[in-house]
Amino acid sequence: DPKLQKLLCDSGEVVELLLKTSRHGRLTSEDFPEVLELLKQQGRTGARVHRPLRLLLTGRASGAGVSDILRLLELAEAEGGDERGPTLKQRLSIVRQVFAARRTESQWRDAA
Repeated sequence: DPKLQKLLCDSGEVVELLLKTSRHGRLTSEDFPEVLELLKQQGRTGARVHRPLRLLLTGRASGAGVSDILRLLELAEAEGGDERGPTLKQRLSIVRQVFAARRTESQWRDAA
């Protein structure tokens, strides 16, 4: 599916910037406007920003606003986490691991 491929490609690029801009390895609802501004400076706006971030945080490409999702995850984490899923910190750690593995695989293929 070409739309899914584009979303996954956008997700990788958005993740790279997300990991660079998040403070102390975290993305917070406070940081989100700054991240949006950096993405906007790269020519990314609207769905090309929100869909990849929503996909990375929730596993779904559509739904609630990303800032709302971040705030809810922060509140759940402050209350002791969400028994049904990983905390925001755990989600970002998973994203970081997957992205690092994909980058390593890509570098390995490019060298071959």
